[in-house]
Amino acid sequence: MATDPFNFVTTRWSLVLLAGEGSELAMGKLAESYRIPLHTYITALGYAQEADDLVQDFFASKFLKEGFLHNTQKGDRKFRTFLKACVRHFIIDTKDPCRRRRAPGDRPGDLSLEIETDDGTFTQQFAAREVAADLAWDQAWARELLQRAREKLEGECERASKVELLHQFYRVLDEEPDAPSRRDVAQACQMTEGAVGVAFYRMRERLKALLVDEIRETVTNPNDWMEEQRHLVSVFSVPYHRSDLPDPLR
Repeated sequence: MATDPFNFVTTRWSLVLLAGEGSELAMGKLAESYRIPLHTYITALGYAQEADDLVQDFFASKFLKEGFLHNTQKGDRKFRTFLKACVRHFIIDTKDPCRRRRAPGDRPGDLSLEIETDDGTFTQQFAAREVAADLAWDQAWARELLQRAREKLEGECERASKVELLHQFYRVLDEEPDAPSRRDVAQACQMTEGAVGVAFYRMRERLKALLVDEIRETVTNPNDWMEEQRHLVSVFSVPYHRSDLPDPLR
């Protein structure tokens, strides 16, 4: 295995390194984990009808496999921005093959994009859609991390025979129109209202902790997770998609 230049020890970056070395298993895990955010981003760029094929081609592309280790050499070392830069380059390579820019790896770690076209039409159209696409990407990314944390909490509750209580907790957390009251939950689960309140508090705190773990896995510096969390919260104050991000990320 190649030496890790930045001592990437977190799960997501370990997968990046393995994928860069040609591991099909690592590439498959990355594809499974981030297919939805990538599909959302590509759709927002204006390629909705082609999004499925483009996502699949992206993970199978020679560009990605060659660019992984080179592109981790510098930058802000957040997996979110790294992966978006990779797919951004891929889309431009795919949709505007006549443009001219440095091939991946000519300047290791340079995620900047230099495009030269005859009339600049593609560049202008692409740039006009990027602001909305960037927001859609970050919102989808936050939802993906939260969903992963929820699934882990559900696994823990299943082992503790508390799945029904967790489902009621999620209905309250998500502020569903017909969400049960604490009294209703107590009756359904044969608990006291006080016990339901304590259980919901513990579930909320555990969900927060699991979410922090997910965020930590996507940054190379363990101290950067708070900044990343603040950013992911902030994107839901912008009205692009309906915010369905519940309280634990706030």
